[in-house]
Amino acid sequence: MAQSTPPSTTETLLLPLRVWPKGDPNKKSLPSLIQRINEQRGPFRGVTEASLEEEIRAQEARAAQPDEDIEDETGDDQANKPENEVGRREVLLKAKEDILKQVGQAYMEAYYALDFVSLLLSKDSPRQAELSMSQHLKQHVPMGSLGMEKVQPQPERLQDIKDREMVQLGWKMQSLQSTADSLLAAATRLETEVQHETQYWEQVLAIDNERWSLCRMPRERHTLGVRFGFLEAAAEFRDRGLGALRRGEGGKIILDQGLATSIPRVVRVRIETRAGGITSSSTVPTLANPDTSPIEELILQARNAIYEEELFHEITRETRLLMNQGVRNTDSVIILTLPDRRRVLIDLVPLEDYHHLPQQPPEQSQSQGGENGRKKEHVENNPKSYLAEGIALSLRLLLSHTHRQHFLQRSQIPPPLTDRKRTQPPPAIIRPVLSHLMHRSVITFLDEFLKGVEEALDSAGLNASHTVIMGNLDLASEEN
Repeated sequence: MAQSTPPSTTETLLLPLRVWPKGDPNKKSLPSLIQRINEQRGPFRGVTEASLEEEIRAQEARAAQPDEDIEDETGDDQANKPENEVGRREVLLKAKEDILKQVGQAYMEAYYALDFVSLLLSKDSPRQAELSMSQHLKQHVPMGSLGMEKVQPQPERLQDIKDREMVQLGWKMQSLQSTADSLLAAATRLETEVQHETQYWEQVLAIDNERWSLCRMPRERHTLGVRFGFLEAAAEFRDRGLGALRRGEGGKIILDQGLATSIPRVVRVRIETRAGGITSSSTVPTLANPDTSPIEELILQARNAIYEEELFHEITRETRLLMNQGVRNTDSVIILTLPDRRRVLIDLVPLEDYHHLPQQPPEQSQSQGGENGRKKEHVENNPKSYLAEGIALSLRLLLSHTHRQHFLQRSQIPPPLTDRKRTQPPPAIIRPVLSHLMHRSVITFLDEFLKGVEEALDSAGLNASHTVIMGNLDLASEEN
């Protein structure tokens, strides 16, 4: 591109002249003045007559200062003034140079565009183009060397038109096929989702028909939950009585119990004879299969598991108060020793481990030794003995009675507030059972003693008889 020398920009520099800006009329309005006074002096409640008089006296004292102080301040201002003026002058000169540089660059770009258009028109109108062309371009580029003309497009062949139409038709068919496939996949997915949702809500309806309490999860408002716990249970077990009903694969409901144990546990009661053998054991329910069992059975199993864990927890607490009565807690097994040297063993076992125990005959069982050891032997459920089953059922009924007592206590007027923390004693669950067992053991011992006395009197020719009336639960049969 040809170079040209632009005219001096300093001589043709045009600066716009604008009207001096007017002041803001709102600055002198009453709201503006009040706002400025609040910013400078604070709220009006802090302004007193004494403070205003003190401020007026300070201003008068400042105005009455000697001329020397004023001259000193003026001299300092004049000493600093040249430095400020020099710095401001340098800033203005630099800004002026930047403005002139940008103006010159814009002028050169416009000048180059004018030379280009003039050279392009020089082929058709050389005289008119020569008037607007720069001298440098006239010397180095001949006139009419750059031109333009209109070109007519070549007519398309019929085969090209057909090919283009075929390509367009192919793209349209491919797009339509892709759209149809997407719609078909969406319809299939929607149909599957509807089936899963239908199956899910059918199971929810079955849960509601079983009188289970349905609610929303506290921290998941869009998740449905079921409350299977007991409201009168202890705090650590009451909060675990709520499970989320989540939808699994195929629309099957999954009971999510959160931090609860995955394998449910149950309280087991066993009777150990004087010789160390286990004669009977309480019934342990079968573990439900989460893949094939209905959701109602899983909820019931979760409810029973929490109930059994709370029962064992309360029994463990009560054991600490019954150490003087021969009650021990050894290796998570609560041992109740009866006067006739028989023992009642209470422990909490997982259902899965219990149903997979190896079946060993009683004669092959071996003791681990000592009072602290547990015996590993085959557990035989004697159908003629109901002692273990009766003890287990009594423990559960006593815990239910404790829940009823908590409900009645909560329904009454609470006691007055005090600074002393009220302690909640452990409920009486083992004590009634232990008292009953010890009473029956003593009655059995007395019966045997009286039989011996009766035999001695009969041998002496004296008529003697006694009668002992007991329930259907015969403790003597447990020794066999």
